[in-house]
Amino acid sequence: NIGRRMAVLFAEEGANVAICTSRNMDGLDATASEIERTGAKVLARQVDVTDPEAVDGFVGAAHKEFGRVDVVVNNAVYRSEGDLLEEPVDAWMRNIAVNLHGPYYMCKAAVPHMIDAKWGRIVNFSGIAPFLGSYPGKSMVKLGIVGFTRGLAKQYGEHGITANCI
Repeated sequence: NIGRRMAVLFAEEGANVAICTSRNMDGLDATASEIERTGAKVLARQVDVTDPEAVDGFVGAAHKEFGRVDVVVNNAVYRSEGDLLEEPVDAWMRNIAVNLHGPYYMCKAAVPHMIDAKWGRIVNFSGIAPFLGSYPGKSMVKLGIVGFTRGLAKQYGEHGITANCI
């Protein structure tokens, strides 16, 4: 689990960490315990990244707890695969909501704190799906996050904020 490993590595480097999941609370609790063992503070919450109010509350709680929000890693994912013609519309929409709206809501909540601090880092995850000709829904959102990241980098670079896509 790359999200878990990143969170622990940030903690090992001395960062306090806010982590969330929409469903896997056992995994989140285990990650939080591992982070606490490093001596770092951790804020762990159940958050659906497709809910802008939940995301605002989560980012606000992190800022209140730690006094800052320096780095955002958008690692939530909804895996969509299969035949485009057979995929239900609600699955198509959930794919877009998690993989594109989620990072938008997270950045919309966190970037103002970064602007105030004149520093921030945003890391978004994409992949090679669109270049391999993977399932159209997956390819679409993965290319969309690349464009979103480039737009963030250009728009907020003057505030000391970088945005990169893996």
